Parts: sequence; C-alpha cells; structure tokens
Amino acid sequence: MKFSDRTHFGPNALNKPLFAGDREKLAAKLADSSGLLKEYWLDFKRASMRRSKTRRQTIFLPALLSDSFVPEARRILREDYRSLPKGDCANDFQFHTWCRCGWVLRRAAFFDWLASRRAWSSDDIEEAAECFVGFAFKHPFPVLSARCRASNNQALSMALCCSVIGFLFGWKLSNHPTARFLFDYGLGRLPDMIGLFPADGYGGEGSTYTSHVNTPLFYWTHAFLLQVAGRDFLDEPFAPNGTTLRNLLAMEVKLAGPSGLLAPWDHYGWQPAINASPYAYLARATGNPAYLALIPAFDAWKDPGYLAWGQDDHLWTLLWWPEKFKDFNSKELPSELFGWFLPRTGAALDDTPRRIRLMQVWDACSGTIAGVGRAQVNPNHLILDVAGEPVFQDGVPVPDRDPWHYPASKVFSKLSETQRRRYLMYLGGYGIRGGLQNMARGIAPGLIGGANAVVVDNQPWYWPGGMRIGTPLFYARNGGLQAVSADCSSFYNPDFAVNSARRSSVWTEAGFGLVIDSLASRKHRVWTWQAYLRPDSSLKGQTAAVRLPGRKSVALAWEECRNARLRTVAGFPRTQEGRSKLLSLSQSGRTAHFSVAIAPDAKSLSVRRIGEFLFEIRIDGARHLIVADNFRRRRISMGRSCSTTAVFAWMRPDGSLSELLTGIAKPPRPDKHEIDDIAADRDLQYPQFRRLTRWSAVRRFPNHGALAPIDDCLAEMSAVRPDIAKLSFAISGSHWPSAMVAAEVAGRRRISELAPVLRKRLVQEHSRPSAELYPPLECPPRGRSVEEAANRWRLKAALITALGRLQDRESVPILGRILRDGKDFYTVYSAAAQALGRIGGPDALRALKPALLESEHNTHVRAHFAAAAIRGRKAT
Repeated sequence: MKFSDRTHFGPNALNKPLFAGDREKLAAKLADSSGLLKEYWLDFKRASMRRSKTRRQTIFLPALLSDSFVPEARRILREDYRSLPKGDCANDFQFHTWCRCGWVLRRAAFFDWLASRRAWSSDDIEEAAECFVGFAFKHPFPVLSARCRASNNQALSMALCCSVIGFLFGWKLSNHPTARFLFDYGLGRLPDMIGLFPADGYGGEGSTYTSHVNTPLFYWTHAFLLQVAGRDFLDEPFAPNGTTLRNLLAMEVKLAGPSGLLAPWDHYGWQPAINASPYAYLARATGNPAYLALIPAFDAWKDPGYLAWGQDDHLWTLLWWPEKFKDFNSKELPSELFGWFLPRTGAALDDTPRRIRLMQVWDACSGTIAGVGRAQVNPNHLILDVAGEPVFQDGVPVPDRDPWHYPASKVFSKLSETQRRRYLMYLGGYGIRGGLQNMARGIAPGLIGGANAVVVDNQPWYWPGGMRIGTPLFYARNGGLQAVSADCSSFYNPDFAVNSARRSSVWTEAGFGLVIDSLASRKHRVWTWQAYLRPDSSLKGQTAAVRLPGRKSVALAWEECRNARLRTVAGFPRTQEGRSKLLSLSQSGRTAHFSVAIAPDAKSLSVRRIGEFLFEIRIDGARHLIVADNFRRRRISMGRSCSTTAVFAWMRPDGSLSELLTGIAKPPRPDKHEIDDIAADRDLQYPQFRRLTRWSAVRRFPNHGALAPIDDCLAEMSAVRPDIAKLSFAISGSHWPSAMVAAEVAGRRRISELAPVLRKRLVQEHSRPSAELYPPLECPPRGRSVEEAANRWRLKAALITALGRLQDRESVPILGRILRDGKDFYTVYSAAAQALGRIGGPDALRALKPALLESEHNTHVRAHFAAAAIRGRKAT
C-alpha cells in the first residue's frame, strides 16, 4: 500500500485537524457566540491563558485559531515530545503507562493542529515521529499486549494512544511502518474495549476513574472513530455485551447527583463534578442542549478540571460546544436528566428540587483480591447526599492510618500460602513492600466492612472469593414516589448460606425515604446493618441525628433495636474531618428485618411496621403510610376505606395515594468481563475496522533515526517472503526494541524456522540476574543508556508471545521455569500463561500451575482460559 493510498479513511480524516474539525467554523462559532459560550470563551482568554500552568496545557486552541500563538505553542510542544525518550526509565512510564498515555495522545493531536497551520518542517515531523512512535512502541504497546481481553480505563488509554499516534505518523503526517503497526494494533483492540464494558455503561471503577479518565477517553474514542472511519458509532452495539458509546458517555451524567457531587463509591470518596467538557460533548453527540445547563448548575467551569491526567478541560469544553447551541444560556438544573436505574449497577432516587440523592448499588465486586480496591464488596451499598453535603460516607482512610486493623489472616483467608506469597511478589514488582498486614490495610476500604451495607457474623474483612453481582427485583418512579429493590445474597455465598438479602429503598416527593432490609439464612447468623455517618452525629433511643454545615441536618429512625451503636471511626474517610461515626444495628437469628427512615431537617421521626408490608412513618407529627415489597400483589388495607395491590405505595397525611403498580424487574443478561484470548487476540466486528487495519509497509530509505531498525524489521510483516536472516539477526542482537519487533513479526507471520532463535534468546534473558534485568528506575546504571535500562520485561514477554503463536512445544520447560522462579513482573507471567494455552498439551498444563495461583488479574484470567483451552472446554 503506497503512502498516498488512503481511500479507506473517512472524508475528514486527512484534511482536518484531528478532533478539531473545520478550523474556520470553530473560530466563527466562538466569535459569534452569546450566552454561556461567550462567557466561557472570554474567561478562557482572560483567565486560563494568564495562568502559566493552564496556559501550557491549553495554548494549543488559540494556536489553532491564530498564527500569533503558534511560535509559543510550537516551543512548548517541542519540549514536551522531546522529553519522551528521556523518560523511558521514569516510574510513571514503567508502572503507570496509561497515565502518561492520556497526556501523550493529545500532545500528538496538538502536533497535528499545529501541522494544519504549517508550523512544522519535514525534519520536525520526523523528529516528532521518533519521539511519539518510539514512546508508543516501547510503552503502551507491550503493556497492553500483556493485558487480557478486558476493559478498564488503563487498557482503553493505551489502545487509544497507539491508535492516535499510529494514525498520525503512519498515515497522515508520515508513513512509518511502526506507526502503521501501532494503528492496526490499537484500533483493532478498540471494539473489544468498548464491548467489554458493561452494557448499562458503568465500568465498575468508581466515579473518579469514570469521570476523570474513562469519560474523556470515550469522547476521544467516539470523535476519533467518527473522523477516521467516517461513521458515527454512538449507538452501534459492540460485542460481547452490546455496549454502546452513548451508554458509556451518559454514565458521566448519572454519576453526579442534583447537588453536583459525584458518587463516592471508590478510592477517593465524595468530590464535586469539575469537568465541563463531557457535558458539552454529550450535547454535541446527542443534539440535546440540556446537558449544557449542567455546567453552570454544577459550577463546573470554575475549575480547570482533570481529564485523563491533564488540566485542559476548558479547551475541550470550548471545542466540543455544539455550534447550533452557541447562544444557549440556561442555568437551570434540568430535572429530566436525573433519577436512573441500571440493572447491572444500581439506582439513584433523586429529589431534584431539594438536591437530594439516595443511591443503592449492587455492582460487581472483583474476582481477585487484588482488585477489590476499585471493584469493592458493596452488596446493596447506600449513598446519600443532601443539598451538596455528604451524609453517608465512603472512600479511603487518611494516609498512614488504619481505622479497622483487620487481621491479614482473615483478609486473605481465601488465598493459599502459595497464593499469598505470589501476591506479595506481584506487589513487590511495583515496589510495594510491607508484608501481608500492610497489604490488608491497603485493600480494607474495598471489603464489606467499608460499605453502608449488612455485615454477617461480625466479619467486616469479608470478600466472597470471586466476582459477585446483585440481582435487581424492581424499579419504578411515578406520582411523587420512587422505589428500587435488589437481592445481593450471592455476595454472601457460599460462606454464609444466605437465601435472601433483599434491600428496598423508597423516596417520596415530600423529601423523606425508607430503607427496608430482609435477610434469611439456613443457619443462625448475626446480622449488622451499618452506615458511616458524618462525625457530628448523635444517637438517642431509636433515632440518630446527623448535623451538617449550614444548619442542615438529617434524621434517621429505625424499628425497635436493642443493639444500636454509634461509634467514632478515626481516620476514615480521607476528608478534612478525617473521621466518621459508624451507626450499627444488630439482630440475631436465621432471619433479620431492618427498617430505617430518612428525613432531612426533621425535628422528630419514627418508623414502625404495622403490617407485613405496611410501615407507618411519623415526621414532625405528620403520619405517612408506606407499602413496600408487596411483590405478590396482595391487597393491603391502608385505612380510610383505602387499599392497594401496588408493589410500593405512599399515603400522604391528607389521604392521597401514590402507587407503583408495575416496574422493571427482569434480571439482566449477565455481562462478560473478559474474553478468551488464547484462540484470538481481537474481534474487529465492523467492516470499517477491518478496512482500516489492512496495511502494508513502505520501505523508508535513507532513514538513520532511532526508528530505522524497528521500521526495517516491521517492513517484513507485510513482505511476501520475510527476510528470515534479517529477523534472526535482530532477535539475537543487542538492540532490544529491534529484537522485540522481530519477535512480533516471527510470531504473527508464523515463521517457525525462528523458534530456536527465539527460544535461545528467551533462555538468555531469563538467566540474567534480576538486578540487571530490573535495575532501579529513574537513573539507569552507569554505562547503560536510558533506553537500554528501560527494557526490563519487554523483550522477554515479546519472545514468549511469539513462541506461543508458533505453538513451540520445546519452549514449555523454560516457560514453566519462568512461572516457577517468580522473579519477573506480572506482564511476563501473563504472556507465559497465554503462550502455554496456545501450545497446549499435558506438559503445558503442568507448567501452567503457578499462574493459576496468581491474584494479579491478567495472569489469573489468562491462566484459567489457557487451562480450559488445554482441557478442551470453555472457561467460566
């Protein structure tokens, strides 16, 4: 394929700046705007461009629009991309590659913006290609290659980075074979990346990673595909879960309640919504201007934001703002955007006029102990905020504090001694030390004791030992009443033999709610209902008062309970207050029932059950009746000649009735969270992806830069007859990037003649002392270049992957030894597990055993898929 053969791209892919589109239309939109867009554009020019930190990140928009800013933008960008080769040994390049990718991919896009203004010479473009393509090939490509087929912010960041850099320097600005290979690889991973997120849109990583990382990656992905492929994939379902980019983008709005606080269900706890650009992009993609009103309603413009490890939210807000809404000026909170139900995740019962959210969630917890920090054990976890103030707490502890002191033996009870040892080795690869007790402290917030949920048999350190997800039973909202119900018994099994763990939450337009829990086990249990409250809380009888700043308060009341406690938890969560109060209500028996009423600003509050499904709530003397959990649709008498067969109902003090007769109750089809990558690396799914990943290399002569030997080897990928002697020489040579790419070609082209050379080099790499293979980061050892010291595990993993593709049976012994020795980074073990699955046979299955004991997610998943492939059955 020649450099000029680009007909497979969309019509605007090559003649418009990436992401920015028509420069003249963008300038006219901003110049002719009024209302909010005009206000923000003026503020951007006045304030953002005066602050040195934000100016360095956002000057590229003014430079796209005006020549006067080009020299400064060019100087900054040149400094940025020249820093990339110098950072090969940096901690974030090595251990947090995806964090750097978010920054690099938009620096590449900004380079294209300046190229559209003829800011670069051909030598400049080639120098930039050396830096950008070199970074992508040495960092996101090998790290992502070691990841199983699953979705999260890290994998998406790396795939998109490879795609953007590969497109720009393989097709648009230059024609490097390495860049074309990266484009093929990164773009080819995107369908899986999208389709493996849960279908309802929530990826399970909490609000922080979703809002600050996933959402901008989703909108860059959507915009990239639209421009490069020439097709709008917003509503196209991606396998295996039928996930759409619309659902993934819409999750950004669902995370924030009416008060503008993001749900606190992850590492970072409560925080405000500070990114404006996702709302601008949603308005652009969907044609609905209501999203724009969220920016002033949440005061999201005041902060420079935090998008994928950068503070350029204002730039993207102005860029994405739809031209047809350039005069939009509404600042009213759009109530139609609030209140939601996601069957795989949870529900938000929003009281928009009062800016209150009661949220109940049952999303999946991690299948490995290493992942519970984000995919936490949250069975019917409750979240509540009122008028911008958190009421129920969540998050992580204050640094260097351990609020719980869970015994490591309890936390890691599901792991064997060998698994515990390998878990410590895995963390040691990241430089994390301190033994199991220190590890237990680190993951404690993700265990059940950190949730506003029900704890069984006084075991707050509990993790079920595998992935669990709740089952929705009902959701509806109508006539001033909202209700949701879900069963989370799976979280407690098999340990506690729980038959039922149902929680139902109700909220009324009168501004109060009710939470009902019904639990049952085949054995006698101790059941503890718990919620972390703000520290200024007090207990009196069967009520608790939570005092909030600004003379706000929330009252809680429950049915008669002899074992009600309120105790201070110092060091949790990590807020300015640095502590909380833990409310706990306990019952014993085979069954338990809890009913807790919630009423903001109530002076007096009580609740009692007056029938099997009927509850009386008194708030400041006013009597309300609630019917709840009437799933068998019995007729319930509510007095005054009134009765109902509703599943949920609310009778007001004046006798008027709101009913929820029908609701969403069908359990969803389970999502797949991983796909077998033993037989195949990817699924392109749509014709556009298949067309865009067809490429052949262009031989580049003369070419003497750092990319030259890599380009030269990769040119053999599309050769009719690859030069085996050249590839063999590269595999055996001292330049590890050349050896790595030659291994890629050998494996992908199935050149079995190279198996002995690959095997020999792998034995050599494994025999190197650990101190030599894994030198300290930041400062390379004397006599070694930064690039040389940056190799670490990269060549080793590439050799293993190639031998797996070749199904080289003679490599099984060395692969088994690598897994047993336990001196490598997880990426090597992940590659070895996949390779053994591809080779197959009884000896490969025996060699695989250490990988089956890994807690690191990628090795764990690949090892189980590999074992299933060898045994000839599907993995579960």
